[in-house]
Amino acid sequence: MSKPVGKRRQTCMDAAQANGMLNGPAITLKFPVRDTADLMFADYVRNLHIGIPVCLQPVNTTPAEPHPDGADGVDIDGLTERYRWLVDEVAKRKWFDVRVLPQWHVHVWGNLRGV
Repeated sequence: MSKPVGKRRQTCMDAAQANGMLNGPAITLKFPVRDTADLMFADYVRNLHIGIPVCLQPVNTTPAEPHPDGADGVDIDGLTERYRWLVDEVAKRKWFDVRVLPQWHVHVWGNLRGV
């Protein structure tokens, strides 16, 4: 079962389509992925816009020690595990046109806002 498209997401997609933003190679669909439901939503949108590059990124789901600046920390081992899970899921589904990238800003700055 796929994750339903929220009204806000649908509005953004409709606006992008109306303005021709989905018609050229300059756009990439990027999805933060927490679980299988997020993965299936990304696949749903990916199939609506065939030919547009897709990037999936695992999200930080297991905060570690607080950062000295007061932000939640990052469980690097947990994030790496989520990254491997996502790579395996993409390979298992044979989505060879999908990129899986880490969220480097989370590795470097944790959950600090504005970086």
